[in-house]
Amino acid sequence: MPEPHFITRLIGYFRDDRLGYVQTPHAFYNFDSFQARLDHENRHYWEEGHAFYYVIQPRRNYWGCPIFAGSATMFRRTAICDVGLMATETITEDLHTGLRMNAKGWRSIAINERLVAGQADPDITTFHAQRMRWGTGNLSIMNYDNPLFMRGLTLPQRLCYLGSMLHWASGIFKLIIYLTPIAMLFSGIPPVKELTPELIVVTLIYLIVSLTTMKIVSDGYGSIINSELFSMVNFWTQIKSTFRATLVSAVDSSM
Repeated sequence: MPEPHFITRLIGYFRDDRLGYVQTPHAFYNFDSFQARLDHENRHYWEEGHAFYYVIQPRRNYWGCPIFAGSATMFRRTAICDVGLMATETITEDLHTGLRMNAKGWRSIAINERLVAGQADPDITTFHAQRMRWGTGNLSIMNYDNPLFMRGLTLPQRLCYLGSMLHWASGIFKLIIYLTPIAMLFSGIPPVKELTPELIVVTLIYLIVSLTTMKIVSDGYGSIINSELFSMVNFWTQIKSTFRATLVSAVDSSM
């Protein structure tokens, strides 16, 4: 549901003849969704996508490549026609289409003003299904338009898109952490033999530095605690999406 002034608010950016699209944040009206934490008493609301839409996307403006996130976007018709309209090779046509537009020399810009409200995933089942699609689609793009080798992108743009795609394979690294207790049970070798004062000090320093750094680099939107709660759910989603994307790529290659 767009705000009444959605068009008039964004149309002025297209004075730039090489601007392909403007992306605004995904915002939601159901504050009790699975991907959010609402504290009525302290009037605090944390939503999983805030750090992305209010910090990461605007920072990518410097390189002219904020991603097309599927909705809450305004396009230049000439630009989207230049890449053959929406990409249909993958199930994440949004990022794939934006990638092709940036590779064609069209710039994109992201603003952090909330202009559209939609419905966030209300439960874990819906959340899991959505993230499976995102993860599988994002990784599958590399089989068609690998940002490392795609013509037309600058080096920073290649790295930005590569980071967006490989993020969905981070579950593999979490797998190592989750398998450690199991390995300890079977091997009898504990990761820590003795709880020493030095170890406690190092652990406390690490936690303080990590929490503080997260708050600084995310402009206060990031939350390690909430992110870790989500990582428990996202872990299997990322593992499944990685193997599913690999399977899809293998099938496409054999056809």
